[in-house]
Amino acid sequence: MTRLNPFDGCSENYCRFRPDYPVDLIDFVCTLSNHSLLIDAGAGTGKASAPFVDRGVRVLSVEPSLAMIRQGLRSYPRLRYVCSTAEELPVASGAAGVVISAQAFHWFDAPRALAEFARVLKRGGSVCLFWNTRGLEHAAPKLFDRLIHKWNPGHDPGYRRKDWGERIQESGQFEAVNHRTFTQVTPMSIDDWIGLSRSISYVQSMGARKLPGFERELREGLAGLQSIDCPYRTELWSATSRS
Repeated sequence: MTRLNPFDGCSENYCRFRPDYPVDLIDFVCTLSNHSLLIDAGAGTGKASAPFVDRGVRVLSVEPSLAMIRQGLRSYPRLRYVCSTAEELPVASGAAGVVISAQAFHWFDAPRALAEFARVLKRGGSVCLFWNTRGLEHAAPKLFDRLIHKWNPGHDPGYRRKDWGERIQESGQFEAVNHRTFTQVTPMSIDDWIGLSRSISYVQSMGARKLPGFERELREGLAGLQSIDCPYRTELWSATSRS
């Protein structure tokens, strides 16, 4: 039986409402690519792939959801996709200079994915794992988070508290593990927050009975705030291939 992909039904909202990645982060990863192939594992709609293509980097976007791929190609026609998983990259060994995973690595089988990343990387190539995280010390994202926990009390965002550098080191495939933090602020409207919520798996998993109440409370709460922009902190772990 084929497992349903939680993002198959929200590809348009994902592409439109998920935040971009900080320019400084994209610039840093570009310095690692050194004009080599960059593989974006779990590329989704190409939110992370597109900025590298715009900078002239050769990018292969790897994504298992055909709905996400179709949306990515509608939004960024210059992207080059293959439909596959991070654990089975259809790429020759030693072909890539960088493998990235943006907002996706926590969905993977980490040991298998890291072994596959090491296989496709050139000697001295880089792996870069990164996530955008909403700044919960600010009013709008704090409200958003509180309502998620109210309406979906079983949700545990544990992956956001992990030191992914430890997982990279445990693989034995990489060295020189490094951690960097970037920041940015995304301008938001109330409709942007609603659209963002419709792109998030653990919000949509509330189901049709709860979602109207969640969205109603979100609209009412945001309407009472002075600022509803969303500050993000982007955590990046990078490392160098040993093989």
